[in-house]
Order: sequence, then C-alpha cells, then structure tokens
Amino acid sequence: MKIGNKHIPKEDIYILEKGVDIELFKDFTQICNNLSKQSTQQKQPSEDECRDLLLDSAVPFSRKKELLALLSMREKIKVLRLLESLSNHTEIEQELKPWVYFATHCCRVGIENSLGGDGETQKFYIITGLGGSGQKLRFCIFFFKKKGVNLQEFQTEILKKETKFELEKVGGELESFFYNDPYFIVNCLIPIGLSYGGIFKRIRTSTSLYGDFLESNIWATNAKKLSPEEIDEILSKIRKEGKEALGENSPETLNLKKIEGDGLLSDEDFENYSIFEEDFDFPEKDENPSDEEEDSEEE
Repeated sequence: MKIGNKHIPKEDIYILEKGVDIELFKDFTQICNNLSKQSTQQKQPSEDECRDLLLDSAVPFSRKKELLALLSMREKIKVLRLLESLSNHTEIEQELKPWVYFATHCCRVGIENSLGGDGETQKFYIITGLGGSGQKLRFCIFFFKKKGVNLQEFQTEILKKETKFELEKVGGELESFFYNDPYFIVNCLIPIGLSYGGIFKRIRTSTSLYGDFLESNIWATNAKKLSPEEIDEILSKIRKEGKEALGENSPETLNLKKIEGDGLLSDEDFENYSIFEEDFDFPEKDENPSDEEEDSEEE
C-alpha cells in the first residue's frame, strides 16, 4: 500500500480498534504540540506525581488532559504500564477514560517506533472516529429511499442481502442494518486499501434490479456513528439552511482522521481512504402515504 512516496506493507499498518472522537484527537494533538514547545528547563512532574494528580478529584480536568498528553510522549515501558493500569482504575472519571485510552495508544506507538532503529520497521497507525478491527475500517453508510416510493418489505431484505454479499466478497463484514424512513443505515467493516465508493455504488446498482427505490447518492462516514435522531436533525437543518450551515458536522467533513506515530497524515497520503462525495438533495420523509401505498397495504 502506498503512503505518500513510500510503499508500506499491509502488515505494518494497524487500525486502532476503538474509535477516537475527532474533537478529542484535535485537542490532544494541540496539547502535545504545546508541550513539545515548552523549555526543556521547565520541571515536569514524575510518573508517580502524574498518577497521584490524575487520581485526585480536586485537580481540574484540563490539567489532567495535559498530564496524560505529557505521559504519552514519554517512551518508557514504565509509563505504558502506568497508563494501562489507569484505564481500569475506579477513581478515574468516566469522561477522562477516552483520554487515557488514547494516551496509552500514543505511548505504545512511540515505544514501538523507537525500537525500530533505522525506521525500516516503523509501524503506521490509522485512527478514525469509528475505529476498526484487524485490517478493516468501520464505516457507517446511508442509503436513501426515493421520495414517494412505496417501499416493499422484500426490497429492504434485498438491500440487506446485497450489502452483505458485496461486503463479504471483498473480505468485509456487515455488523448491523436497519431502516428508518427515509434512510437505511449500514454499519460495517471493510478492508483497507479498497475503493470504498465503488463498493457502495455496486450495492446500489445490484439492488436497483429489484426496483428503482434508492437515491443515486450515498452518504458514508467513518468519523462518527450517528443515531437516527442525529441524522434527522442533520437532514432537517440541511433542508432549511443548506449543507454549508452544518460546518464541521456536514457529510463532506465527516471524513477520515489518520495518524502515523504522533503525526497527522494528510488526505493526499491516504487518498484511497477519502469518502466519495457527491451533491445530494436530501429526500424528505413522506409525511402522508399515497393512495397507492394504502391500497397495496390493504391487498
């Protein structure tokens, strides 16, 4: 697999299993950058002092984030073991646990890459909002029903079966599938290095043989698992104000976040990972079924 000008063997690419919130990732990276710019003369707390401060309920949350970022930059086995022990510690606040998890990962990456010597055995890590498993990235895909279509139960089942078939054909996995008018939500795992847009479009094309009930555009993200309520809110806002009103929550910016060691990779470095995007007039939910729909239900 190609990253920039380098060809990286797939066995050297790792996907962080748990998803990492985009805002947490940005905040954590900024704190690390700020810490790295501080004078080396400035005294920093020891590992034991960091532990005591992290377990102290009186210490502000902002300070605890700084301490975790500081620990993550120390390439020591002792620090890694400390962070691992904190992840299950009962005195660690729930809201701090994602920070502990990410700090543990960054510390582990630093240690592993430092053991690589000349860099020939450097490992590359991919971090997204939805995470993944093994060599597979997790995606949340949305297929939209055409407005006015009288959806048949068998069509929903066909879409589910075709989705499962196309995913398994490329080594992927269907994790969940459900319909919430006017969209279908698919959560799945797909191996890295594939044309994701092509897979999604093939699913739509094969399904269209059983009735033209889907919009031609597809929305996919690996940044966040959206609930039906969140999706309805996004669609409602798009209809009223246009896609630009959503800012960082728009489909175009719900994209991949990738990391190599402690450095952010650009979209160009992982161009195969870019979610395909098209202009899309989001369909509205059918408020009132047509007479044809009512007749078909009676039959």
